[in-house]
Amino acid sequence: MKPSLPVSLKVYLGLMAFLVAIKLVLTYFPEVFRSPAQAAVFEWKFLAIWTVSGLLGMMLADRSGFPQAWGEPGTNAKRVWLPLVLGSRWVR
Repeated sequence: MKPSLPVSLKVYLGLMAFLVAIKLVLTYFPEVFRSPAQAAVFEWKFLAIWTVSGLLGMMLADRSGFPQAWGEPGTNAKRVWLPLVLGSRWVR
């Protein structure tokens, strides 16, 4: 049986895939962002830098004893919805 990827790596790669999707939207629909400076943040070289440095950070965090992202057992309500509700209440 093949070893599966750690949950934190799956979450991180999902976030990087989301950034690539944003880049593709900006490429095909450039009028979405108001300023070119905002769109410049999503250049391919920056996406590559963020991906490599994030993977390096995850590797070092694992070796230094930090807990994995979403590695603890729990519900999605506890992980996502509770912080979302509390954060939206804080902003108002």
